[in-house]
Amino acid sequence: MAAKIAGKIWRIHRTRRPENAGEDGNVVYSRRTIYIDPNLNGKGLQETIIHEWLHARWPDLSEESVTEAARELVRLMGRF
Repeated sequence: MAAKIAGKIWRIHRTRRPENAGEDGNVVYSRRTIYIDPNLNGKGLQETIIHEWLHARWPDLSEESVTEAARELVRLMGRF
């Protein structure tokens, strides 16, 4: 799958990278690629997609800010 983030095409893969075992997702900036654990579903999947998208879009945001924003957005979306 591909998505436009900040005007550039990024690839999104539902696969785990061996070097990032134990993580739900990660971003490889040099390849403009987001990896998402294929075992995730529901709110965990939503939160991880948002989390990694935020990292890709705004790489200078802290991990804490990205995590908090992703959680809050998933909670907000769940209310509709």
